[in-house]
Parts: sequence; structure tokens; C-alpha cells
Amino acid sequence: MALRQLTTTLYGLTASTLALCAAGGAHAQALNETSVADQSGSDTSVGEIVVTAQRRSQAINDVGMAISAMSGDQLRNQGITDIKDLTRAVPGFTFAESQKGAPVYTLRGVGYYEESLAASPAVSIYLDEVGYAFPVMAKAATLDLERVEVLKGPQGTLYGQNSTGGAINYIAAKPSSTFKAGGEIGYGRYDAFSATAYVSGPLTETLSARLSGGIDKGGAWQHSYTRDERNGDRDLLRGRLLLRFEPSSGVDFTLNANGYRDRSDTVAAALLKVTPQSPARVTAPVAGQILAPEDPGVADWNPGLDLQNREDYYQFSLKGNAQLADAVTLHSITAYQHYKVDSVRDTDGSAVDEFRVNQVGKIKSFFQELRLDGEALDNRLNWLLGASYAHDSVLENNVTSLALSTSANAFVGLGFQPFDGTGQFSDSRITTKAVFGNGEFKFTDQLSLSAGVRYTNSRTRYSGCMLDVDGNYAAGITIIARSKGAKNVVPKGACVTLDVGTAEAGLVNDVLKEDNVSWRVGLNFKPTTHSLIYGTVSRGYKAGTFPNLNATSSIALTPVRQERVLAFEAGTKVDLGRFVHVDASVFYYIYDDKQLRGRIIDPLGAFGAAEALVNIPKSEVTGAELAMTVRPVEGVSLRAGGIYLDTKVTKDFFNYDPFGVRVNYNGEPYPFSPKWQLSGAADYDTAVYGSLHGFVGADVTYQSHSTSAFGNSPLMTIDSYALVSARVGIANPDNNWRLTVWGKNLFNVYYWTDTFRQIDNLARHVAPPRTFGVKFSYDF
Repeated sequence: MALRQLTTTLYGLTASTLALCAAGGAHAQALNETSVADQSGSDTSVGEIVVTAQRRSQAINDVGMAISAMSGDQLRNQGITDIKDLTRAVPGFTFAESQKGAPVYTLRGVGYYEESLAASPAVSIYLDEVGYAFPVMAKAATLDLERVEVLKGPQGTLYGQNSTGGAINYIAAKPSSTFKAGGEIGYGRYDAFSATAYVSGPLTETLSARLSGGIDKGGAWQHSYTRDERNGDRDLLRGRLLLRFEPSSGVDFTLNANGYRDRSDTVAAALLKVTPQSPARVTAPVAGQILAPEDPGVADWNPGLDLQNREDYYQFSLKGNAQLADAVTLHSITAYQHYKVDSVRDTDGSAVDEFRVNQVGKIKSFFQELRLDGEALDNRLNWLLGASYAHDSVLENNVTSLALSTSANAFVGLGFQPFDGTGQFSDSRITTKAVFGNGEFKFTDQLSLSAGVRYTNSRTRYSGCMLDVDGNYAAGITIIARSKGAKNVVPKGACVTLDVGTAEAGLVNDVLKEDNVSWRVGLNFKPTTHSLIYGTVSRGYKAGTFPNLNATSSIALTPVRQERVLAFEAGTKVDLGRFVHVDASVFYYIYDDKQLRGRIIDPLGAFGAAEALVNIPKSEVTGAELAMTVRPVEGVSLRAGGIYLDTKVTKDFFNYDPFGVRVNYNGEPYPFSPKWQLSGAADYDTAVYGSLHGFVGADVTYQSHSTSAFGNSPLMTIDSYALVSARVGIANPDNNWRLTVWGKNLFNVYYWTDTFRQIDNLARHVAPPRTFGVKFSYDF
């Protein structure tokens, strides 16, 4: 049924595109009769954007895939300063923050909600072709940008096996051939202060540099609903140094040293409902918790608790390019990343100490890629061959405090005191090797075929367990283990995860070996110079992984195996003269072994349905996407976009909802995948006084309701919402200085990005309320 619907839609799309192309061709012919001077003097042209989606520079209208691209100026003017802000500009992109702070990105319904540090994303993030091994490392990516490109659909052939949903490519502003400098300073509601600056230029005839930095302070937008306290201050420092060395013609090297230091507050949650895991063990403080009012910016946390985040990250990357022949170039990328975190998060949504986590972890990542590319057959063939090696080491050692929860009383019936909490330890060593190739052959100036393939081999060595904290859990687990035939005594502070075979408690060691072949084939047809019709079929994979969680038994630490997506897509890109640009696409994904943090029944019989990683055998995504840019007259720019998604599990699969109820997921939509996402923006620029220009702009985004978890529970629903942002200001004609007054969530809409259950509490992350401020930028 889905394939038949897709075929019908493709037919309609192709017919519509040919009609648009014909109209565009006639319009372009009329425009060609206008003088060159008239054309160059008008700012109504939509313009041609150059992207590097296929690891080489191309006009966006020549690339047969769905891409959302924005320049650095567009990002700054629209106030998009963080990856999660892309939800305002990229249809189909959603953001959620997990309980431990790991960001969860979803594109076209494809994402992975998992909070372990070693959880690789389904949407990968890159800065100048260097990938961030894990999403928590990307906070400095948005500093001082030339542009951003969001590639939709599986990108496994050129960007690796963990890009089943897509890839976000940030391109940093490069060192300039002449001296340049500039910066921006801003102040906003809740005493939020921000500043960025850069300086760029040549140091010698062969060496140039660009140094940039940024700081964010203040802005405590969360307020406790039980007392007069605030939370949410930012304290983020970011920096980047780019050095470009060109010793001779055809040879260049770029060194990128960047990093950040984050001492911001961690985000607290708001209590939605008290849902005891074991009603017979409920303590009076838990039963008496106060539910959160439905107000923007509300949250609650333990009084006096230091919720400061402590994150440090640095990266060094070296890119080299050497032209070996007229049409052959060698590229090398070497990168090392180091990340560490020590943060406290209170995610139970209340002032009662029911569930909080002290996360301590470290990541070390090394990456090396070599590739050759070039042209052949009279420039009709563009080809690329390469190989890569990566090694990631992830150490995570957390302590969870749950002293007042019903879980803490699990062994009281055996004569033991409640335990204060547990620890979660994991050590993952991941080695990934790959070889890949890509090519595009032009049959004619109008018709071309592209194809790519990548073979990937990965190996993960894992050690992990749940740890005792105060001796009470160890004493209780010793009794349970002996009842199952174990002979050893579990000492205080030791691993308390029971082996399902021996019933002995200890460290779980395991190895996960996987390999796969990703591929992509596409056909491109250009009816006119400024139009494209394309169709692609691709296969993408996301690697398996081990969890970091409270594992009462070794079964809970079973790795989730790799997932795969088979994607069909057809689309069009059309310029109607210089005034209108239209992108449209339809797509259908067949999803196998979708990865999910689900649940299993606790083998100990003490904790009900406990968390574990699982695979959903069969599911699918069907959708359509449309984006349009219109510049009808000088100074006016209009943008609109939307996406329709139909995601669902297509085969019987029984697991548990967040409340421990066994349900069949068949027919249910994916979490964090609203059926509709719509966006629109308008900007107007005009002379106002003398040489000054005034500008005003606004954007609106809407998404329909979605859910945070499988199970069809109304409590897990994320309600639909619409947000409006605006900006107004003045600038000089050359735009080298700009004063902007801005506002976000102007109508103070109450909304949330996720809902989750922490043992006895159902809580959610409530989004920021109305914010506003002023910023001033100047470029020398």
C-alpha cells in the first residue's frame, strides 16, 4: 500500500516539476532579455548556494538529495546560535534532551533516544568534514560559521554508518587573504549576556589564520514552583583557531584547534504525575510531591543542590590536500578529540530526592581518513575512493541517588535497610574501519547517474555493571544470589549485576562485532539549467552499542544490534527565474531492527520492568516535504516549508511501556516524530533615514502532537505547539554594523520537548518562556 501511494505521489511530483520547469524556462528566457546591469543591480535574486554535500563543491541545484542550507549571516540574523535552534529552520528536524543531557536529534522520524555517553546518534554532526564521535561533543560547532548544510536521508556512503537519519555539516569561516575582524555583543532577558569575536588575515605569504571565540553567561530561565529559586544560567566559553598553510600551488594544509568549557546549570524537569513503581513501598515524601503548574519555564529540583555542569572538550584536526595530477587530488584528515564531564542532574521534577544522577565520564576519539578524487572521461566522470579508521574510548561511571524512591526499599522485606543509590559503570572501546567509493557519470549535460558504496567493519569491547554505593544493595543481592545457587558474598562497593548463568555478581565483559555494506544509487535529470529532478535508492546502517544503566542482571547489558534503513526518494529543485526557488520531495523508508531503549522484566523480581536496549524488527516511514523561497521585490524575502510524516511499526513486537505494561507496538508511530511540521519566515529591508537601512523579520514554526515513548499512553504525549520569533533593527548600507532587537516565543507558549518516567515520577522538560534582547554586531 505504501509503495503504491509513493508511486502515485512520484508521478504527480514529476508532472508538476516538468510544468514548473517549463514555466521557469520561459521566465528565464524573458529575464535573459534584460540587461546584465539590471540583473546585477537587483537583490531580488534567490541566488545559487554552493554546498559540499558530496565532499566536493557543487551548486545545491546540482545535488540530487534533499538539503537545507543556510549561510552564516542567515543563521546570525535569524538568531540560530545552537544546533537545537535548527528546528526553527529545517522541516523534519526535532530535538530532545535526554535525562543525562545527551542531545537527541531526529530527522524525518529517524533518531535514537539513548542517554549513555557511548550512544552514537542516527543524525551525525560534522565540522569541516570531521565528525563528532558523539553528540555531546558538538557544543562548539556553531561558532563563526560560513554556512550549515543539513543532509536528509541515509548518508552512509560518504559520511559513515551512523548517518541513517542524515548529517548536519557545519562549515567554519576560513582564514581570509586580507585583514578582517568583527564581533557581536548581546544582552537578553534574565541577565543573559553573549559575545563573539573573530580576527582573520595573512601572517606570511603562505600562512593565514583565523581566531574566533565566544562567551555565554547568565539567562537563568527556569524557576522553582515550590520556592523562590532560579536555574538555567549559562557559562559557556568556546574558541577556535584555524591555520591555513599553502607551501606551493596545489598543496595546502589546514589545522583546526577548537574546544569549549561549559559550567552552565543542568536543566531540571517539571513533575507531571506520581506513578509509583511499587505502590506498597511508597514513602510519605514521594506520595506528597507537588505537581508542576502548566507555566512556561517551570521546574523543580532539590533545595540547595548544585546543578552545575562541568564539561571540557578540545579537538585538533589536520586536513591536507595535494594535487597529484591535473585531475587527481589526495586528501587526508587526521583528528583527535578529548571530552570529559562531571555533572549533577535532578530529573525527577520535584524538590524531593527521588532521582538524581552524578554523571562522570571521559571520551577519547581518534580518526584518520585518506581519499583520492578526480575527474575522467573528458570531465564526464567525477570519482572518489577512500579509507578510514576510527578508535573511540568511552568511560562512564555514574552514581544515581534514589534514597526516597520505592526502588530503595526493594530489600527491606529481607531485613535490610533501604539503599541510598546505585552506580553505573561502563567502558567501551570501539574500533571502526571502512573503505568507500563514490562516482557521478554524466551521460549528457542533462542526465547523470551517481552511485556510492561503503564497507564498514566495527568491533566494540565492553565492560560494565551496576555498582553498590552504601553496602545495603550488596547485602540484599548476596541473599538473592545465594537463593539462586551462588556461593560468594558481594562486598560493599562492588559490581552487583548478576550473571544469569552462574547467579554470581560481577563485571560483565562482552564483544560486539559487526560489518555492513552501505550503498546509494541516484539518477539526476536537469530539464533546464536551473532545475533538477532526481530519484535515489540508498541503504544505511547505524552501529550496535552497549548501554550504561542500572543492570540488575547481565541480560540488561545485552547490546542492541545494528539497525538498517532502505530509503527511496524522489524530488525536484526548481528556480523560477531569479525570484522563486522550490524544493519538493517524497520518500519511503523501510526500517529494520530500529534501536530503542525499551524494557525487560527484572529477573530478580524486585524492580518490575527494567530498562534495556531492544530492536524493533520491522517499521517504516512515509513522507513528503516542500520548501519555497520567494523574493518578489527588492528588500523582501519570504520562506516557507513543511513536512508530512507517517511513521509506524509494521510487525507485531511486544515490549513494555514506561509504566511496565506489556503492549504490542504494531501500528504505533515513532516517538519524537510529529506528523506535521510547518515553518515560515519573512524579512523586509528598506532605507529609513539617510544612508541607514531598517529591517524587520519574523518566523513561525508549528509541529503537531507526538509522543515520547511507545505504548499509546496519553501521559507520554507531546502536545502540538506553534512558536513565533521576531527581529527589528537598523544597519548601515554595507551591513558592517547591525543593531537588532529580537524576541523568541513571543506569545509565551507553554510546551515541552519530552516526557519520561524516573522510577516513581513522570516528568517532562518544559521549554523556555518568552525571551527577548538586543545585540550589536560590527565587522571591520
